[in-house]
Amino acid sequence: MASTRKTFMPKTTRSAPDSEAAYVMKYFNRVKDVVDQYHPDLIFFDDPKLPLSGTGLNLAAHFYNASQKWHKVKLQAVIVADSLSVMNT
Repeated sequence: MASTRKTFMPKTTRSAPDSEAAYVMKYFNRVKDVVDQYHPDLIFFDDPKLPLSGTGLNLAAHFYNASQKWHKVKLQAVIVADSLSVMNT
């Protein structure tokens, strides 16, 4: 049986600095909209870290909290980034 889930992989542009508030807000809203509409179980960022510093952390928090709501407290969400590191070195 084929999966009916759609795949969305947001792309980041490394040339846009965090200080560009309009770009950061647009990126956050686009990814949040995808999460809210499609209820994905997995998000992949093609970047070695979560995108746009604190904005990426806010997206991760929204995704994990929404997943718990969709699955009645059971967390079934995964965020993958190319070489994602939890620790800053």
